Amino acid sequence: MYNYSYLTTSADISDADYAALGGALGGVFAGMIMAIYLISIAIGVLTIIANWKIFTKAGQAGWKSLIPIYNIVILFKKTCSVENVNYNKLSEDIKKCFEELNLYE
Repeated sequence: MYNYSYLTTSADISDADYAALGGALGGVFAGMIMAIYLISIAIGVLTIIANWKIFTKAGQAGWKSLIPIYNIVILFKKTCSVENVNYNKLSEDIKKCFEELNLYE
C-alpha cells in the first residue's frame, strides 16, 4: 500500500509561514502591477510625442494633438480634401474622405 501521509495539511507549516508566503506573493503581484503601470505610462508618453510631431509636420500647433475630439477633426481636415466640413452632415463628409482614400467601399 502507498503512504499518502505527506499530502496532509498537518505538516510542519505554521501560521507565520503562511503569512510570509502571502507577503512574498503579494510583493510579486505588486511588482508585476507596477511594471505594467510603468509600461503603460511609457506607451502613453510615446504616443503623445508621436502625435505632437505629426501635428507639427502637418503645419499645426502641437498642443492641438492633446485635445481628444478636436485632434481627429484637424487630422481629417489635413488628410482629406473635404472643404468646409458641415458638422450636421459629418458622417457624409467622413464617408467622402474614406472614398478619397479608397478605404470605404
